[in-house]
Amino acid sequence: MFSQENLRRYSVEVGLDTAAFGACLASSRPAARVLADRAVAERLGIDRTPTLVIGGEKIQGVPAYESLKAIVEARLK
Repeated sequence: MFSQENLRRYSVEVGLDTAAFGACLASSRPAARVLADRAVAERLGIDRTPTLVIGGEKIQGVPAYESLKAIVEARLK
């Protein structure tokens, strides 16, 4: 599904700058950044998305609006 061929086709379909997108796909720079971000997440004990960290409290998954609102409001006090 996410082969380079399909990604290039999708980039055309959504109107991206195909030359810039192709250069990005060919570069190892984005992969290095993803790996660095993943290492930070692992050090923080984050193993899934989405994960929010609010005031040191780790919230994994999608919290209900009211729960998230209560957590944020408590941290703002």
